[in-house]
Amino acid sequence: MKLTRIHQIEISSRCNLRCRYCPHPRLQRPKVDMGWSTFHAAMSWAMTLDGPELSFTGMGEALLHPQAADYLSRARAMMPDTRFLLATNGIALDEEKCLLLKRLDVEVFISTHRPEVAGPAVERAARHGLKGAINTQFVNSGFDWAGQVQWANLAPKSTCQYLAQGWGTVLVNGNIVNCCMDAHGLYPYGHVLTSKIEELDMKPIPLCEKCHLTVPI
Repeated sequence: MKLTRIHQIEISSRCNLRCRYCPHPRLQRPKVDMGWSTFHAAMSWAMTLDGPELSFTGMGEALLHPQAADYLSRARAMMPDTRFLLATNGIALDEEKCLLLKRLDVEVFISTHRPEVAGPAVERAARHGLKGAINTQFVNSGFDWAGQVQWANLAPKSTCQYLAQGWGTVLVNGNIVNCCMDAHGLYPYGHVLTSKIEELDMKPIPLCEKCHLTVPI
């Protein structure tokens, strides 16, 4: 499958939680923030491929990036009509961030990993009129990250849309991988600074054999 769009850009691989559900505590790559040149290149790819939505999510907490406001503002200037999504645990979702995300029309999905944190974050988001939802996926439709963590596979069976539709994920170092299941970035097939879009082909990786999603025929 040819790469048809950039679906996700991971602007940080750092996180301020250590959740059992997540591969992040044992991440086998540096926990860092995305540099400006890499981000601009990733956004240029996303703009060229022009998908209907773009998620600023990854193994890390995007709002920990010290330049998150500048990065998201630049992204909105480059893609004014694209649906932007951002997943957060809510710890860094303060009043200033709420105002920023509201202004930039970013939909926010707040996880309930830590109820004492998620509760106030949900209240702030609602008070500022942010679009989005509360993310309880790890409770009612969780999965074991293709065998990488010990967790029940409760998610419904479905076809992997990343492979079916050619969605790519850009990691914090600029590598392009199939999807978030490649948490450790072991199977890159391109890089936003050195590859050419027309030369990239997506294909199943070893993790697909253990994934709860079905590889399209």
